[in-house]
Amino acid sequence: MFSVIIPTLNEEKYLPRLLESIEQQKLRPAEIIVADNHSKDRTRDIAKEHGCIVVDGGFISEARNRGAAVASQDILVFLDADTVLPDRNTFSQLIGTFIAKDADIGSCYAKNIKDESPLPTPSHVMFNTTKRLNKLTYRT
Repeated sequence: MFSVIIPTLNEEKYLPRLLESIEQQKLRPAEIIVADNHSKDRTRDIAKEHGCIVVDGGFISEARNRGAAVASQDILVFLDADTVLPDRNTFSQLIGTFIAKDADIGSCYAKNIKDESPLPTPSHVMFNTTKRLNKLTYRT
């Protein structure tokens, strides 16, 4: 029904939490594709341990495109490795809405995993800014 594509680069710290949140979903993807940009840590091993298809990625847009190129499904869900799905119904709601609206593109909310550091990283600032913009545009 749908494929999940996750671009990665040295994500061994975060990837297991995302994959576990995907595994807990009521509606599961047909496949999970990890497009890895030559990680130096255990990212690829972790992905394989969770049954993911692992392909060579690149920088973020290239990794997404390479993942999409090998996807077997028509609906593609792109997730970042440092996120988790908020609850067990996330994919059910996302895919259900996507199909009901006969959408060509959509976006959804995923929780950003916080580092142990009390200071936000640039990626967390960007994530939270994007999240707020998504809420604003959704309302309008």
